[in-house]
Amino acid sequence: GSIPGAASKSIVLVKEGAGCSRCKRPSSVAHKRLRRAQVPRYSHHAEIICEPLGEMDGERTLCPHYLLERAGWPPPADCGVVHGSTPVVSFGHPLSAPVATLGINPSSGEFLGVDGSLLSGPDRRLATFDSLGVVSYAQMDDRFASLIVDDCASYFERRPYRWFTPLDRILRDALGVSFFESTACHLDLVQWATDPLWGKLSDVARARLLADDRPFLVQQLRSEHY
Repeated sequence: GSIPGAASKSIVLVKEGAGCSRCKRPSSVAHKRLRRAQVPRYSHHAEIICEPLGEMDGERTLCPHYLLERAGWPPPADCGVVHGSTPVVSFGHPLSAPVATLGINPSSGEFLGVDGSLLSGPDRRLATFDSLGVVSYAQMDDRFASLIVDDCASYFERRPYRWFTPLDRILRDALGVSFFESTACHLDLVQWATDPLWGKLSDVARARLLADDRPFLVQQLRSEHY
């Protein structure tokens, strides 16, 4: 259902079979298995990165090809997408978390500092052209796509945006899950951060972004059984 208060534009999604069918709280067994220490990063090895996810093998989680494919897509033109940013396929580990929140699109503050420049170094939250060493979306291949997905999966290990703090408290109190323990992640209808913000984009730009990104979200929700 909808989240009240500071995160009123988010919806909570729970994976099928994630826990009690009545309260949707993940079981203690599932919670223990999904503890942050047991959730590996994605493999960057080209020979296995495109294989479908099977199960945790103790060291790696294989990345489904649909995530790599989405991470390598360029944005639609003239829609206000933050230049030098990358698509955010998830905030946090999108495969392991039994609970996901759903919003509209990432904030421009995920990529830009107060001076309008791309965040870099210890301030960086997600992959950017600068961190990847590219100058255009045309250079994106599976190797760069895997780095984008990996930065999304490890988002809460760096400098998460302040918006997530009140939402995390709600999730902990209501469902016993947390972004910071890899038992919750955040997804968006549109995977691109925009500047200007969503509410100030033209109707044409919003419609184009939704049409371009909606198929991926539908596939993601179906593939991960939300």
